[in-house]
Amino acid sequence: MDDQQTWVEALNINPDLLSEWSSQAPELTPILVFCLERGLVDYGEYMRFAQSRFELPILQANFFQSAFDPAQLEQDKLTGDWQPWFFPVGRWENVTYIACVEPPQEPESPEVRYVLADPRAMREVFSGPGAEGSSEQHDGPPPVPGVESELPNGFAVSPAPFVLDLDNLTFNIGPETVVKTFAAGAAAEEEDPFARPAPSPTPAPAPVQKNAPKPELKIVPPVVAAPVRAQTPVVPVVPVVAQAPVAPAPVASPIPAPAPVPVYTPPPPSSFPRPEPLAIKKNPNPAKAEALQPDEAREIQNLFTSLRTRYSASLIMRFDGQNAQLFQWDSDLSPNADASKTTVNLSYPTFMRIVAKTTLPYHGYLVDSPAHHEFFLHLGLEHLPVCVTAVPVRFDNFLWGIVVAFGSEENQKMDSLNFALEMTERLMNTMGPAWSKTS
Repeated sequence: MDDQQTWVEALNINPDLLSEWSSQAPELTPILVFCLERGLVDYGEYMRFAQSRFELPILQANFFQSAFDPAQLEQDKLTGDWQPWFFPVGRWENVTYIACVEPPQEPESPEVRYVLADPRAMREVFSGPGAEGSSEQHDGPPPVPGVESELPNGFAVSPAPFVLDLDNLTFNIGPETVVKTFAAGAAAEEEDPFARPAPSPTPAPAPVQKNAPKPELKIVPPVVAAPVRAQTPVVPVVPVVAQAPVAPAPVASPIPAPAPVPVYTPPPPSSFPRPEPLAIKKNPNPAKAEALQPDEAREIQNLFTSLRTRYSASLIMRFDGQNAQLFQWDSDLSPNADASKTTVNLSYPTFMRIVAKTTLPYHGYLVDSPAHHEFFLHLGLEHLPVCVTAVPVRFDNFLWGIVVAFGSEENQKMDSLNFALEMTERLMNTMGPAWSKTS
């Protein structure tokens, strides 16, 4: 493609092995696809290289089971020359998202975005259930905790936000299907569950007797009910006594009531487990949050309180040019007083850069990178959180900042992302008039 490393060089593939694999690969199947499907190339290592090399999101494990539309794929097959390793997986705001193992060399058009995906999972849905070649037994890729997914965890076909979840694809092919075979002659001993029932025999017509007496037909005249005459209800007449008009008493002008203060309604209780507490290392020189207006402070506190029912902690980053600065944070966190330590340069490869670049939510694991470690370390966390959800705060075409929540493995589910989207939407609705005027 250019002077950058290829996957062969990055993964140190032996040229002799590559030549041997090329001879084994089916015709028209890319050698990279063949190697990943057969497990000849480590899936996790390749995805780490591909995400860094192409700066593309990776579809999360459960996308093809929960958010993919097979019917739409069948329609796309009729109008395009798609392959099991290269086909559209969703559309959002007039942009088509195409899953692939490696993006094409041609420049990306504004109407197309590419996402990385496991070729085994792609072939499974492309071929369809029961199709030849779709039932090959694979163990599935091992969990890759260091790979980052970028898209919302699944492309919703409904108006719900498009969720790229951004990391570590672990596609589970599912349990093996056991096909029970029968020995010759054993079919008669067991009933075939798929056998159609034998048609019922048609009864033979009864013999016709000659000179048989004709059956007597009795006609019973219908009974006509006598019409019921509706009765007019008798309304008693009550005499009305005329009264002299009474002048109304003078009414004092009402005192205008004060404007009602919005009452925060907490989210309804759910069966979601209590978030795991974070191991926060208290900073000897903690930062002090920016002073806020009363209504602004109230809405932000409501956001943090709501998110704490699902996540371990949360914060708000505000964009300032090419930087994302820490704006407000959960009381459990202990950020460094040095603002430069909690300011993220959006030109560096981080999850915040992904949100700023795509203006879409981030949901999933984090790449184990120095930039991520340094940011969370200065928040008081010695280890990266297992799950991070980042929702853009956007007003029209103005990207104001990001709401970031983080927690445990339990937060990887889609309901956590949907909850964070709902709470951020509520914050934007209340603070939109004030925040949309700032830049």
